Parts: sequence; structure tokens; C-alpha cells
Amino acid sequence: MKKITLTLVAILSFIPFCFCQTLKLPYVFENNSEYLDSEIYIALVGKYETMGDVWMNMTTSNLITMDASYNTVSGPSWSSPPDRKYSNIFVKLSDIPNKTIQIPKGLFASRIFISFKSPMYLHFHDDGGYAGANLSSSTDPNDGIRWELVELSWDNSGVFTNTSRVDAYQYPMGIEVNGFTGSVNPNLTYDQNYVNALAGDGIPKYSKVGELLSHNEILSLWNTNVSNEYLVCKTIKTNSLDGNPIIEQPTKLPDFTKTALDSYINDIWTTYTSNDLTINIGENGVWVGRVIGNAFHFTDSRDGSIATIYSKPTTSEAIDGSGSMAYTPVDANINIVKYREDLMIQAQISAAINRHAINTNIVENTIQYLHDSPQFFKIKPYNEYVAFFHKENISYNSKTYAFAYDDVGDHSSTIQCTYPTNVKVIIGGLMGKTASLSKISITPQITSLSQNSTQKFSAQGYDADDNVFPTNIIWSITSGDGTITANGLFTPSTTGNVTIRATNGLINSTITFNVEDTNINKCNATTINGQYSYEVTNTVNPTITFKPTIPSTGSAICILYYSKNAAGPFNGYNVTPNVPYQITAALGEKIYFYYTYSLAAGGENTTLNNKHSVTVGGCNSLNIKNNELTDAIIVYPNPTHGQDLKIIGQIKNSEILIYSLNGALVKSHITNDENELSIKTIDLAKGFYILKIINKNSKEVKTLKIETY
Repeated sequence: MKKITLTLVAILSFIPFCFCQTLKLPYVFENNSEYLDSEIYIALVGKYETMGDVWMNMTTSNLITMDASYNTVSGPSWSSPPDRKYSNIFVKLSDIPNKTIQIPKGLFASRIFISFKSPMYLHFHDDGGYAGANLSSSTDPNDGIRWELVELSWDNSGVFTNTSRVDAYQYPMGIEVNGFTGSVNPNLTYDQNYVNALAGDGIPKYSKVGELLSHNEILSLWNTNVSNEYLVCKTIKTNSLDGNPIIEQPTKLPDFTKTALDSYINDIWTTYTSNDLTINIGENGVWVGRVIGNAFHFTDSRDGSIATIYSKPTTSEAIDGSGSMAYTPVDANINIVKYREDLMIQAQISAAINRHAINTNIVENTIQYLHDSPQFFKIKPYNEYVAFFHKENISYNSKTYAFAYDDVGDHSSTIQCTYPTNVKVIIGGLMGKTASLSKISITPQITSLSQNSTQKFSAQGYDADDNVFPTNIIWSITSGDGTITANGLFTPSTTGNVTIRATNGLINSTITFNVEDTNINKCNATTINGQYSYEVTNTVNPTITFKPTIPSTGSAICILYYSKNAAGPFNGYNVTPNVPYQITAALGEKIYFYYTYSLAAGGENTTLNNKHSVTVGGCNSLNIKNNELTDAIIVYPNPTHGQDLKIIGQIKNSEILIYSLNGALVKSHITNDENELSIKTIDLAKGFYILKIINKNSKEVKTLKIETY
């Protein structure tokens, strides 16, 4: 037979992204403060994957490599040394076009500095990097300037962004992030996954953090919510431009009692010198600790590895995550696992000390859950600065970044979004922000639809707190063929993927599903145009037969195109009507095929737009009795399209296990005398899984990769 190769040219709908360019993420600044736009100054510094240390031109969003030559601005009268120059990179909010900058993917370890009434003074070093503000020095040029910051990084894991109270609180801030979550296809680049997420594969996600009260309300509450020793944290800087206070981390202040947490630290070290401390630290598992000498050794209950705090910390070390809480003698180049586990356990215990999360009345085998926030700040001493900013009336969802390890247990103000679409920085915090539509949910969340059916979709809007919010939905089809009415009734016209969008103003949500041939997985079926039928044998390397319904159809031209991928490529083969043609395909594989053929009345036709598909050995006509089973095991459908996974074959007395790609067991079944099993997959997230079939008698293991969507 002559092999014919068909080249398909796809016409793609426009997507606002070009792979020849870097992905960009808009950061929008909203002024919710008492200051005018012209009184707010903004700059960005950080690192970029191909440039090293950079700063951003805030009017063009261009990144520029840091260089000491940009130090052209003199410091204020109190700064020392008096002849030092500072970079001229701050821009008034009123001068930033649309109050928006574009963050390129690949920017990391970055800070957006926001100052009031005056630009800040950042000095670029000759050998790279910069010197920022030093809150502990009255001769620092930034002393007395009120400022805040937003931190951010954007890599292949998505964007990470947060406000910070690690060093001080100076003014309310907020962040809102819109975007999508979703599984990452390992066969695609991040940029390709990003485009797919925005095109309908992703799940809409909205997150926000920030202070809920005005600046004056926060300052007032401080006086009545902390003990006397913490009142010193509320300070007026020596060179204050406005004469009003800020609230600083206690370890930054010389008047703060440097032994505030020492009694609790001593209690922990003493108690667990003769007793075990058993802790659950979330994804890091359960560890058992014991103090030996002055070192605290923790053993991982899963594999016996040991992580160590090498000496008892001081109050300052516990709060700042410094000294013994950030030290290991292990060389990372020699033992990276031990190196990382030492630092991990130090962060966990540092966080527990700040939160008073370890109860020293509990010893031996009773597990303490160090990430359980309802148990935080119940018994003094604890870091009252941290406790204050985590109050639910101060910070949204009680999340803030108030000390070095506040991200332990996901209690910080960090927002992660895998596929972000826009970020809003709210200067002045969330006070007075009214509810608005933030996301739309489409139901039902189908994955497939028969071509000869219809589907009624509904959409519901929600605000940022997941409360129902009224919407005026406009339905549209963004890809694929069919019609959808104003009330969400969809009718398909051809097979293939379809994306439906529900839109209300600037907020939208999409759902993508596959319109399937009504003859899917049928061994014998007639095409929807009625011009031919086909027959597929239910065997490995099956034959496919073209059977014309009108004599002479296909007599001049009859070409079979088939592929194991719905998107192709499809190779073509000359075939003869009514004569079986054998293809190469294993049991359980899914094949897609169509024909191009001549018509009896002249001309030709093709079913390119109405392809057929079938699972080899798994057609709907499959009818295998127990005594007819061979050594083959048939698994179908694969992908599942939300249907039950069928396993047929020699699976008597077997253990059936399904694992996620990271090794987590998600489903398990044990068979007895049955040779057929049905497993529900509707509850499995879209993605790839490993199916293992272990025969309990022979210990033979069969492994197969399956996909759900």
C-alpha cells in the first residue's frame, strides 16, 4: 500500500501573547490612602534571570541593569556619609501611565518600594546590589521617610507576592491577585501552559491580603492590645517628616527587652532534655525531638533522617531567624538533604517560639500540630508584635508577614498564583473597599458531550469572600463550533474541543470540553452523513473496514487517515472498500481516524471534521467471558473524560493501585475472583496517573500511565 502523508494547516484564533516575547504581568497601583498621587513615590529593584541586578523605569516598565553611575542624587542633611549619592529611580504615582507597570516573567527577589511625601534613597553598589533603608540608624538618609514595600518573584511555579511587616509597619497596604490555577503539563513549557490556562484549561483564582483598618485606627489599637514592654515598638523617627509614629519589630529597638522570650525558650530546652517533643509540621511530616547538651535534634519518623538546631537561641535569634536559627555546619555541596533539613527545622521551631505553639506540658508520644493557628498566641510569652498584626480585625484572613518565618504553615501574606493575569497593589490597605464581583463559576463542569445532545450551562458570580454576587452573564463560544443561547443552552455542530465563556464586565470564566462523535468506541457504526459505515475488530492491531452504503462509493479514491493523538499528525493509507485494513495499535490505545473518498455521483468527500475514535480492544461491543480471557489486560477509556475506568483481563486476586505522578496513592482496590473492575475517576483531578496491577500470587506487576480529563 502507498503511504500518503497529510499536512494540516491550522488557523488559530488570536491569543494576546507571542512566544517570541516575554510574558508580562500588569501590577496596578490603587490609591486608597490619605495622600495625593503626586505625594506617593514608587520604585522597583530586583533580579532578572538574564540581567542580574536590575531596576525598573517606572514610566516604560523597562528593566535596566544596576550601575553605580545612576547614583546622582544627594542625601538629606542628616545622612551620613554626607557625600554619598543615591539612585534617581523613584517616580511619582501620578507620573506612572495608567498607574500600571508590566512585570516580566523571570523577575525575582524583587521589591517595589512605596514612599510618601519624599522619594527614598537607595544606593547602587559598584559591584552590584544596593543598600536600602536602615531603620536602626538615625543618620540613614531614609530615617523619617514613611515607606512600605511589596515583594515579588515570577518563575515557572507562578507569581509569589506579599506585603511585609518583618521589619516594621508604616502604613496600611493590600494586594489583590487574579489568575488561574491548574495542573502543569510536563510536556509543555510554562509559557505554553500559561496560554492554555487563560484559554480555558485553568481554574479561576482570586486572592487578597492586607490591613482592614485605617492607619490611625491601627496606631490607636496598638496602645490597648500589647503589654507595656511592647509599647516601645511604636516610635517616632528622629528625622520624621510628618511627626507621626511607625510600629517596629521589637528586636530593631534598643529599648526593647531582649530577653522577652527567653523564659519560654529555656522552658522548651529544659522540658525536652528529658522528654520527647513530637511535632507534626504539615507537608514535612512528623518529627520527634530531644535536647542533647545544648543542641535540639529532631528525627524524621518517615525515614530516620536527623535535623538539628545546634544551640539554644536567644530571643532576638528566634524572632529574626538568625544565629542558631539560621545556621548549619553542613556543606550543601556535600549533603544537600541534611543542609536543607537543618534550616527547615530551625524555621519551624523559630515560628513556634514566636507563636507559643509548643505546649511544654505535652511530652512523649502526643503529637503537637505546630501549624494549628487556633492554638497560637494563647499563652504568654509570645511575640506580641506578630500576634497584633495577625488579629482578624487587623489583617484580612489574619494573614500577614510579621517575622522572618511567618510563612511557616502558610500563615504569611504571601499570595501564590500559578498563572497570574493581573495584580493590584492597594496603597492604604483594604479599608472601605466594597464588595465586587471577583469570579464566576460555571456549572456543570463537564468534560465531554455527545454530538447529538444539548447542554444547559449556568453561571454564578461571587465576591472576594466567596459570597454570592449578582451577575449579568453574557455567553459566548471562544473556540470550537456550535451555538449558545442567552440563557446558556449550548448545541454542538461538529466534534472536537469547545470552549464556552461566561462574561460579566471585566470578569469571565471558561469551561472547555470535548464534543464526541456519537459513534465513539463503537466497533460498528454508520457515519453521521450516512455515506458509509465502518467496522473495527476488537483485537490488538485491529482491522478497519470501510463499508459504502451506496455502491461505487470509494471505488476511485478511498484513503484511511489515523493517529493515536486527536491533534494528529494523521498519516494516510490507500484502502479498498469492504476489504479490512490492518493498523498497528496495542490493546488499550485510543485511535482516531477518518476517510477521504470518492462519491458515486462524482466528486469526493471527507470526514475530517467528524473523526471517529475507538479504544483498541475496548469497543462498546466488547463481550468477553471469564473463560475466554487471555493474558492481555484492557484498560479503557484512556483518557477517561470523567467516565469510570474499565479494567478487563487477568486481574483475579490482584491489587489495583493508582498513584499521582508525585507518588501519592489516590485509589486502591483488591480483586478476588472477578476479571472485570470499574473505578470511578470523576473525583480525580485532571492530569496523569500511574496504574499498577499487582498479582498477589505471582507478584507480577503491570504498569500503565493513565490520564483523566
